Amino acid sequence: MPGAVAKRLQEGEQRIIEQIPQLTVLSANFEGLGALTAERDAPDIVDLFTELMQALDNYAGQYAMETLKMSGQRYMAVCGLSVLRLDHDKRTVDFALSALTTLHQFNYKHGTALSLRIGVHSGSAIAGLMGIDTQSPTYDVWGESVNIAGYLNEVASLNTIVVSKDVHDRLSDLYPFRPSTSIELGDATRIETWVLEEPGRAS
Repeated sequence: MPGAVAKRLQEGEQRIIEQIPQLTVLSANFEGLGALTAERDAPDIVDLFTELMQALDNYAGQYAMETLKMSGQRYMAVCGLSVLRLDHDKRTVDFALSALTTLHQFNYKHGTALSLRIGVHSGSAIAGLMGIDTQSPTYDVWGESVNIAGYLNEVASLNTIVVSKDVHDRLSDLYPFRPSTSIELGDATRIETWVLEEPGRAS
């Protein structure tokens, strides 16, 4: 859980739940873990994934991202949760680009073939500590913004960052985007999406 939340818990606060008016959610999936598991032994896989996660954590700290989930193939991080950041969307996009660069370098170094699918959306969310009376309380973020980031992640191609209209409209003067297909959410609502072009990569 975020350090600020852990501190509040240590200080005796029991009910931690908040409405976050604006934050940016990054939802990502690692692809290629199955093949890696078949090719390497368990200690090697643990060492490799630890190295990769440490590299991502370094960039997360640089861009004030807070990692919320890292389970199997899934990775989720947010910006603007514990500390208000007016540029939460830009920080998240910069982190996403750094994550792809880190993965490219990691693959080159270790001869692996891992990929990332990344979805980014900005909006409101609810954050709270659950299971306070259990041995393993967890801090989580939920709401439409988390769901939309997940949908964007699902439609992203390998090593591609897909963003929502909210992110595109705020950052279109700073980054090159190309329009992508609209997607249908669970309630049958359709939203427009854009693909963020990596610097130096042809569209």
